[in-house]
Amino acid sequence: MYAGAVILTVTTLSAGTYFSFFLVCLHVMFLHVFMHVGHTVVLRTYTPGVVTAVAFVLPYCLYTYDRLLEARLATWPLIWSTLPYSLLIIPVLYVAHRIGEAAGKVIPR
Repeated sequence: MYAGAVILTVTTLSAGTYFSFFLVCLHVMFLHVFMHVGHTVVLRTYTPGVVTAVAFVLPYCLYTYDRLLEARLATWPLIWSTLPYSLLIIPVLYVAHRIGEAAGKVIPR
């Protein structure tokens, strides 16, 4: 989904058609880092993806926010106004999780 948002945003940057969608996807990636860290802390064990999230995704997101603000493509009001839309991904993730659980029961390992 993020790659699609990047492509749509870059190809329509002058019109700004998909820029808000790109920001929402960036917010989801940024917030997901903390979900990995939170799972590691709560479970008190290594959880898959926590190292990648902290080592690569977090710096990438911070760098991207910084560059967007520096280039004046994004403003703080725009960032804050698109943040609540990142919550819309929760039902999608819930359904994907349920599909994964169902597939795990059907497909023998």
